[in-house]
Amino acid sequence: MELKIDDIDLKKIPEEIVSKITKNISGWMLAGGNTEDPYIQEQLQTLKYYGMADKKCGPYGAYPREVETLFDIPLFAFTDWTEIETGVLQLYNVEFPFPSMKKYNGSDVSIDMDGELIIYDEEGEDIWKGYACEIPEFMKSVQETFKK
Repeated sequence: MELKIDDIDLKKIPEEIVSKITKNISGWMLAGGNTEDPYIQEQLQTLKYYGMADKKCGPYGAYPREVETLFDIPLFAFTDWTEIETGVLQLYNVEFPFPSMKKYNGSDVSIDMDGELIIYDEEGEDIWKGYACEIPEFMKSVQETFKK
């Protein structure tokens, strides 16, 4: 069952947590994501756990997955990362908000110091290589963000 923000009593949750998570959700939606995306559902579930408990985190911690952003626009969520060489990060099990990139969800991504992204298949072969500016929905989000 899809969780909705209206299902959560936000008054019981610390304001800084609500602010952080709603910012994550807003950015994801601006980038082309939708409410059914696992990342959005995970963020809503985290809010729900905060609202049900007297402690400051859900069962997986406050933020189960990190989000890689550029200009405050989410590029993707990921479960873990390692520095594979100086200046190159490998991020695991990514989820993209952009409809054109959803086919790569579950893949691993490396990102280097100049911002180049490389997406790998299960065998470790490159299946996409480029920069965030080459993702049409990302550029649309940049234009919308800086128009304001």
